[in-house]
Amino acid sequence: MDKNLKEKVVELLNMKQEGEYWDFKQCWYDDSKKEDLLFDIINMANNVTDEDGLIIIGIENDTFKAAGVENDEKRRNTQNLVDFIFAKDKHFLGGNRPIVRVENIELEEHTLDVIVIQNTMNVPYVLEEKYRQIHSNHVYVRNQDSNTPKDQTAPFYVQEKLWRRRFGIDKTALEKLQILLMNKEDWIDDANGNVYYNKFFPEFRIVKEEDETRDGDTFLIVGQTNSKFQWYTVKAFYHQTMLVEHQGLSIDSGRAFVIMPEWNTTVFPSKRYYHYYRYYIKNSMEHLLFELFRRDNKFYSDESDALCKYLEWVLQFNSEEERQDFNNYLDIHFSETQLQATKVAEEFDPNSDGLGKKANLNDCRRAKYFQNLFSKY
Repeated sequence: MDKNLKEKVVELLNMKQEGEYWDFKQCWYDDSKKEDLLFDIINMANNVTDEDGLIIIGIENDTFKAAGVENDEKRRNTQNLVDFIFAKDKHFLGGNRPIVRVENIELEEHTLDVIVIQNTMNVPYVLEEKYRQIHSNHVYVRNQDSNTPKDQTAPFYVQEKLWRRRFGIDKTALEKLQILLMNKEDWIDDANGNVYYNKFFPEFRIVKEEDETRDGDTFLIVGQTNSKFQWYTVKAFYHQTMLVEHQGLSIDSGRAFVIMPEWNTTVFPSKRYYHYYRYYIKNSMEHLLFELFRRDNKFYSDESDALCKYLEWVLQFNSEEERQDFNNYLDIHFSETQLQATKVAEEFDPNSDGLGKKANLNDCRRAKYFQNLFSKY
């Protein structure tokens, strides 16, 4: 269960009204209301906010109190909904279909189901062929607390908001950079791999330069075939304006290049201490730049081996919410005794003659311990 989702649902229930990206239902859609289910999903997918659409099921119509779905025989799970959206009788323009999932939350001794319609830039979602009374080529939009009527299409000024989102017109340069980095194949590098530019928007450039003044976590190179490494500065530009700067690291004598992951230094309230670990969050700037510099080429098997060893020391999260949830898990399950008992291979020991001599043994032990905990999380 997503704890942030539960907090969001409680907040929306307290408003005692439906809104631009949320709707309440007392029970699930039965087979006679498949048309309504699809219609609501399309409208929510095309909501004009920058939020996931939410259809919250198990709420009394007039009181906005939890009634629950635990006895509802019509309940569906994520796979059921995905199968419904991708069924052969539903044809979307360009094959572009809403992304949906079902989350379950416990509230007031009841279970609620929440259909989450993911916020994307692929709007508007439009049917290519008519489905029952849902017309083809009509743009249906959730605006205020209402859906566009089935026999109408959304007003132009409302549709414009969706197209502006699709093309990132209202995004800042930094936000556009992050979007562009999601399409790695659109970036071209020079012969030396030190300058990258976007082939559609060449005003966006990524430049990496050797930096002899930097220092950092040498435990991240432990286990590499070759211990030689080099620090870099990686800068992203929009025209001549620098948008971001990150620390880069060439590892295994240049066989792979990585962007330094973020630090976690969260305080754990119950034990009054904090622990640190290195991590990436999927689609964060650090993660996107890390992926940009991966060659992903079958001729670079040495790079793959180097990256596998490097990622043994780095946690990878799907979202900031998952990271915060893991920190809560750490607060409960962390054990100093287990940490100190975590074994680090002899060749990783900085007191040995192996490659690990460049690293701090405690950093290696800590990273391995957190990886073990994360595997059980």
